[in-house]
Amino acid sequence: MKEHLDRITVVLSHPLHPGNVGSVARAMKNMGLSRLRLVNPCDYRAEIASWMAVSAKEILDQAEAFDDLSTVLAGMNLVVGTIPPDRPRFLGEAHSPRDLARRLVSVPPGDRIALLFGTEDNGLSNSELDLCHEFVTIPSHPAFPSLNLAQAVMVIAYEIFAAGGWEGRGEGRSVADARSQERMFAQMEETLTRIGFLSRQNPQHIMRDLRRIFGRARLDEREVKILRGILRQIDWAAGNSR
Repeated sequence: MKEHLDRITVVLSHPLHPGNVGSVARAMKNMGLSRLRLVNPCDYRAEIASWMAVSAKEILDQAEAFDDLSTVLAGMNLVVGTIPPDRPRFLGEAHSPRDLARRLVSVPPGDRIALLFGTEDNGLSNSELDLCHEFVTIPSHPAFPSLNLAQAVMVIAYEIFAAGGWEGRGEGRSVADARSQERMFAQMEETLTRIGFLSRQNPQHIMRDLRRIFGRARLDEREVKILRGILRQIDWAAGNSR
């Protein structure tokens, strides 16, 4: 199981409290995860972070900090975003933690997976969710649905650990990495805006739906290249038509 857990990276976007980062490191170590990346973090090397990490200080020491999320996700084949309870548009597509763990069984062993968590007060923004391929949400009581960041990491990490037995069960089809997919979406937005399909004032209104459609398709590198070729041909045809 180790090689399958090693390909999973926990990504915390704009964490606010060093103690929470330390608690996340401890939860990760409890469940066999070791890769931690941070986007514009608080002082995660503060004493309280080390104190809360207890025996998982090496995860804090080896954590990587970045200025922007797109750089963090470059090279990831599957990005799973955590959905806060106030995002009904995404909730209909979200896995439960247990379903996500079962879903990851089908991911080829060589693919790299990112579990993306948002800031403690507001969760992931819509623009951050746009970079995700799939989603997960933790069912909780409607009277108090908000979970502590480390608790959320623990619940999802536990289900992934408990699923186990992944050897030899991958689907044998590697998904295009996040950078390739983002280049495709940037080209798609430019082309569809040029031909008038997208509104220049608010192209993201439809682009978010297109991201969901192609995210469900789990495109591989060859399929991304085919779609980008189609977009280039649309550009050429539209130019000749004019």
